[in-house]
Amino acid sequence: MIKCLFLNICWLISIMLLMGICWEYNLLVLVVCLFTLCLFWVVTGFDADEICLFVFSVLFFQIGEIVMVHTGVWVYSNPTYLGIPIWLPVAWGFTNILMKRIYFNIANIRKYLLERRSE
Repeated sequence: MIKCLFLNICWLISIMLLMGICWEYNLLVLVVCLFTLCLFWVVTGFDADEICLFVFSVLFFQIGEIVMVHTGVWVYSNPTYLGIPIWLPVAWGFTNILMKRIYFNIANIRKYLLERRSE
């Protein structure tokens, strides 16, 4: 359980580092993010719920980002289309999948510890 939590946090940190270091190279970040997502799913497996979460995250966070940029709330220094970087929706989708998994990892660890304490 702790191993899964650690690995999911490592995946999340790797995506954050990718975005933080290579943000000026939109196409590179998009390709590496998609490759990393595919590798992540091959290594760890996936289910239909995660695909739905990814698709909804990509769609809704993208719309939210575009609205915020066009209303002047914030500005991206290297936008690709409609004021946002092309890789940002994919990063949102991947991040939401990782956060879901991290949440369930923590919940399972908590459940395990509570069961051990009650024995």
